[in-house]
This record gives sequence, structure tokens and C-alpha cells, in this order.
Amino acid sequence: MERSVETALEWRVSHKTTADRLPDLAITPPVTGGSGAHLRWVAEESAAG
Repeated sequence: MERSVETALEWRVSHKTTADRLPDLAITPPVTGGSGAHLRWVAEESAAG
């Protein structure tokens, strides 16, 4: 496999709210694709424990 540098446009999203409204901020966008290695890394890094 040839190594290359990938460039892509990414967006950072920030939400501001109060502590009492935090439960209402349940925004979970669907994951619709990505490289297997990256998706495994995200799952490992975000796993509880």
C-alpha cells in the first residue's frame, strides 16, 4: 500500500448550554462511513472504563 497524506475539510461544532439543560442536548449524529482503522480507534478511545 502506498502511503500518502490525506487532506479533508472538517468542521468543529461547539454547543453551549446550562447544566440543567444538558440532558436535552442529546445530539448524536450517525456515523455513515470511515476507515475501519479509524472507526476502531474511535470506539476504543470512547469506550467506558
